Amino acid sequence: MKKSFFLVGFLLIVCGVWEFYPPVQYARYVVPQDVYTGNACDCQCISTSRPWYSTFNYWHWLWIIMVPLLAFSIKSEDSILQRTMVLLISVALCYFIMNFSVHLFWDIRNGPFLVKSATELPWQKTWDMQCADTGDGASLAFALLFGWIPASLYVGLCYVVMRVIRSLLKDRST
Repeated sequence: MKKSFFLVGFLLIVCGVWEFYPPVQYARYVVPQDVYTGNACDCQCISTSRPWYSTFNYWHWLWIIMVPLLAFSIKSEDSILQRTMVLLISVALCYFIMNFSVHLFWDIRNGPFLVKSATELPWQKTWDMQCADTGDGASLAFALLFGWIPASLYVGLCYVVMRVIRSLLKDRST
């Protein structure tokens, strides 16, 4: 079980490094040349022109990977208290990471776009806020208020799958 917690901690550190890595930060502000030449390019055009690593939602993948890791880390000989604690920790982590994933989705989608400065001074940046805040916030509110429901269902599904696989392996070995 300690290995799984260390692996989850390592994945959290990787997510943190990815978040603050300067090329990723810069790539989130990339605007295609069409905007500068005067061609029509709406917010969707700008979002799809960005590099893949700037639109990668690492919280989503951590959410998908972390829960099965914790579910399969429980041994059948562990006490009921220990299994319950890992279950509750899994639900809480799943809930928080799901909220982080939804927030990062809207941060990537609604990020302000860096526009060339009129003075061409490198320290002066002009931001185009036309594409910012296009979401209505319903997904943020839903994830915050009712996110525990899909988190509990996903954790429960992982634990049921873990039990079925263990029982099949146990029957196969005997």
